[in-house]
Amino acid sequence: MAVLHFGANVLTRISQLFDKYMDMLIKSLPGPSDDDHLTELKEVIHFRAETDLEQLALLGLAFTILDELLPLAVIKVWSLTNESKELESENIVPNASITAELKEWKRSLQHSFDKLRDHFCRQYVLTFIYSRQGKTRLNALIYLSGEGADLYWDSDPLPSLPFQALFSKLQQLATVAGDVLLGKEKIQKILLARLTETVVMWLSEEQEFWDVFEDESVPLKPLGLQQLILDMHFTVEIARFAGYPSRHVHQIASAIIARAIRTFSARGIDPQSALPEDEWFVETARTAINKLLLGTSGSDTSEIDEDHIIIHDEMVSDSDETASSLSSIESFKSFASANMGELDSPVYFTDPEG
Repeated sequence: MAVLHFGANVLTRISQLFDKYMDMLIKSLPGPSDDDHLTELKEVIHFRAETDLEQLALLGLAFTILDELLPLAVIKVWSLTNESKELESENIVPNASITAELKEWKRSLQHSFDKLRDHFCRQYVLTFIYSRQGKTRLNALIYLSGEGADLYWDSDPLPSLPFQALFSKLQQLATVAGDVLLGKEKIQKILLARLTETVVMWLSEEQEFWDVFEDESVPLKPLGLQQLILDMHFTVEIARFAGYPSRHVHQIASAIIARAIRTFSARGIDPQSALPEDEWFVETARTAINKLLLGTSGSDTSEIDEDHIIIHDEMVSDSDETASSLSSIESFKSFASANMGELDSPVYFTDPEG
């Protein structure tokens, strides 16, 4: 009756309470809170979700409230009221008005949940990118130290170690999510897709990464460009294979490839002679996934030591690099249940200069 009588006012109050609840959950996750200025409030937090299992359970609870409990409760109130013969005119909100109010209310709830989701993804990715000593695992130097002359002729090309470790980490998280978020495939894919997006977004915006390539005192080789492009294709294939393809991942990866080609070209590396066809990168990335999956029971990717993928240190800056479009990718089963035989026909990057 309160919802019926007060309409959007009650919905707004519910949104505000849900937003405060999301802020509380954010403070329960590891890493600095978005409300850094409220340092005195952090001391009264009695629970920290430290493990992957605890953090995913917390996110799953928030998503259930957002996606199921609150909408069902509000819709039920309005539905029961509309069926009542005693309230036909004055107190019943017109259907069009109800629809508009509910849509706006749901958008507000979604925005609040997105804050929690993005905080989790940002902290999770930063923990992966930076070691406990603050050194950066994803650094341009990994594309400067190659011994070979041409990745294309390598009999066993693989993505660089940080991206092999990323594959292993996402696979482990997906396995936990398959248990903790059982029956909630939607939130599983949302989280895994956003995590992958966050990695390539960080790489795209990390100006210090690009400064290394632009430093004319640093020698560049075609092998470095090939390896970087393979890593980007590999990241896209991870998402596609795992069943959470994200257009944003494709766009950012394409923009990174385009920027790398421009940067290396400006330093005298001819992409026409240095790079194989897109198809080769896609097939190589898919083959690498097969190899790494076969090796996950051993020590190839599942036990990559953090120290072995630490290359350099320093912190983050920004870049305004824009993203180009990519063709859409078909969806597959969830990462936790995917297998090697489910890889589909390759999907190619658009011409980075086009």
